[in-house]
Amino acid sequence: MAQQVERDWSAAAPADMEGLFESVRNWGRWGADDERGALNYITPERVASAARLVESGVAVSCALEFPTRPAPDNPRPAQHMMVVAGDACTETGIPGMESAMDFIGVAFHGMAVSHMDALCHVFVRETMYNGFKAADVKSTGARRNSIMAAKDGISGRGVLLDIPRLKGLLHLLDKLRLDALAGACAEHGRWEFFFTLAPLRVKRGTGSPVNPVALF
Repeated sequence: MAQQVERDWSAAAPADMEGLFESVRNWGRWGADDERGALNYITPERVASAARLVESGVAVSCALEFPTRPAPDNPRPAQHMMVVAGDACTETGIPGMESAMDFIGVAFHGMAVSHMDALCHVFVRETMYNGFKAADVKSTGARRNSIMAAKDGISGRGVLLDIPRLKGLLHLLDKLRLDALAGACAEHGRWEFFFTLAPLRVKRGTGSPVNPVALF
């Protein structure tokens, strides 16, 4: 039997990439006005079935820490500052109320923040998912394919394919932290779990920070 050679797509010609794109895209599969894409596969029945994977109740976050320090992969650090700190907790303006409050701000697209991309985030020939035009993403936000397609959250069966552990390699992680999840999978003796995440409900947003959680 001839040995199958794995193709290096990083050196592929534009025509090859075009062919790959055409072979896997789902445009039109769920109608001309669809903005959910492959999320349509996650039916209530599949979510209910996946929920049966929760046995011990152990929860594992897969998110990176909020990246407030600049780094090569974080040129625009997230902002975290106090609005009211504990040393001024009585200065709320409301008699008897003591509290602390803070502010966060983040440009989440990139390599440093765990986030979900909306289908309006990437274009091919100035066109996004389902044939909608890039021009539909205005300076005021996305009129098509925004993150609101996932406004009710995403839940279902998760499966971790831990190739680094299998081959004895270091974990090379990008945007999600999966080492704790890999450890939990090994401890529980199974590599499937109930997986859930929820983006912020940002109207016309091109994505959102998320905290994905695996439940065992």
